Amino acid sequence: MRYAKALLLIVVIVAGILFGISNQEPATIKFFGYTTKEFPLYLILFSSFLIGAIIAFIYSMVARSDMITQKKLAEKKAEELEKLYKERLEDIRKQEEADEKQATELAKEE
Repeated sequence: MRYAKALLLIVVIVAGILFGISNQEPATIKFFGYTTKEFPLYLILFSSFLIGAIIAFIYSMVARSDMITQKKLAEKKAEELEKLYKERLEDIRKQEEADEKQATELAKEE
């Protein structure tokens, strides 16, 4: 698996180099009437890719923090429900003991 990852990395690097060599033409960016000076096309595309990767990374970090918050809330709710369950179970056992005691007393009276 290690060799497969290394081979894949080499293929991606070679493809990136070939892409850069074959896209040397100058290009400009026009955005809402603003025009940049000319840059090589590969540089513009690489910059766009890098900006997209940074945005995706930031989004994933925000989503992860939301998931962590939801997990903590769920764990807190589970603890509360477990505590309530134990309290109710104890109440049921006490009630059963009281019922048995009452039944025993009634049986003795008869």
